[in-house]
Amino acid sequence: MSLNRCPLLLAILLLPLPFPALGAEPSVLAATRLADLQFGNLVPGAAMGACALAPGGGSTVSGGVSLCGGAAQAALFEVQGPAGAPFAIECSPDPVVFHQGRDTYQVTFEPAVTERAWVFDAGGRAVVQVGATLQVPGDAAPCGLPPVPLRLTVRSGHLPAATVSFSLRGRIMAALRARESQAMSFGRLVSPQADSLVRLEPGGGLTPAGGEPLLVLGNQASPGAFELTGEPDAGFSITLPAGATLRGPQGTMELDDFRSDLPSGRGSLEGGSATVRVGATLRVKGRQPVGLYRGTYLVTFSYD
Repeated sequence: MSLNRCPLLLAILLLPLPFPALGAEPSVLAATRLADLQFGNLVPGAAMGACALAPGGGSTVSGGVSLCGGAAQAALFEVQGPAGAPFAIECSPDPVVFHQGRDTYQVTFEPAVTERAWVFDAGGRAVVQVGATLQVPGDAAPCGLPPVPLRLTVRSGHLPAATVSFSLRGRIMAALRARESQAMSFGRLVSPQADSLVRLEPGGGLTPAGGEPLLVLGNQASPGAFELTGEPDAGFSITLPAGATLRGPQGTMELDDFRSDLPSGRGSLEGGSATVRVGATLRVKGRQPVGLYRGTYLVTFSYD
């Protein structure tokens, strides 16, 4: 038997495997809306005003517009793209003009956000806050602002842009108005021999508050009364003065310790209206010169 030894050839080829490498950067851009533009509850002024939402949080109002409650916030997004890559954002339309009833509104976006050089973090993500300014017409009619459709576009290098939709939200409240329906009056008092204090109760009636008792003629004392109108069932608060001065022909008298018939200083516009009564304490000096004394005091009402 003869044995032949034949050479053996073995070829090993290294071929690329069709598996993605771990930690590969995204090849596309993506954007997700986390929160819409929310202007909260706005109370218009007599002339054009504005509410500005800061990109970093917070809001400011101007032109007589006031903000009711703390619901205002900038729009919030999460965007994804290549790690460490720069990107830019664009909001559209800018400005946006829309109508609600007879009123015209305009929204402009903050240049500090759209012109900023953004960069994706090491994980290929970034959180973007977008602020805007809403122009509110004077004496705007109460309404819920329509959810105006808006777009955020993200661009980075040669990658296709990513677009996400978001909305504008808010409510225009009826202006809070107050009128004095009854003047505060302490009626007719007899000048005392010594200093005296008398309190006019918000619910009516005079009560001795110190010093010599005062002689009251007739029943003519009445608390101040104010009629309020505004947003139905909205909460409001009252701010009373620290004091006031009554002036007569030959002297003055001081008022302090102002009180209202709102136990906590807050009330509600049930059905869109409310009545608030105010009293105070009168300081009458001994041998106060006789005569008619008059004065004014400042009461401020505001939405909570």
